[in-house]
Amino acid sequence: AIRKIKRYLGKEGILIASIPNIREFKTICTLFFKGDFRYAEAGILDRTHLRFFCRKNMVELFVNDFEIMEIKSVPELLKGEMAWLNKLTLRKFEEFFVIQYIIVARNKVLPAQTSQRG
Repeated sequence: AIRKIKRYLGKEGILIASIPNIREFKTICTLFFKGDFRYAEAGILDRTHLRFFCRKNMVELFVNDFEIMEIKSVPELLKGEMAWLNKLTLRKFEEFFVIQYIIVARNKVLPAQTSQRG
């Protein structure tokens, strides 16, 4: 699907995507402790979501065909005890509190696509 989108963007095209984070703490707890996977009307397990990603897999999805310009987390900032825990764990805990990622990427210009001047 991502390659199909690339064809419609053109050389200067920019893609902005919202990707739900399956690694979010509440979702993991529901799956792990309750053994329950149910689609919902909204949220990470929204019925309209066809596939699920964590940050690493989301980046892998884009990296071959796009140049990633920016990745934002929603919620963007951890507050209070979670911010402290995030710092203490050298930001390794952060991904568990991200509900979704906003990724901004542009078409990657391959060497064959650039014009030769000389």
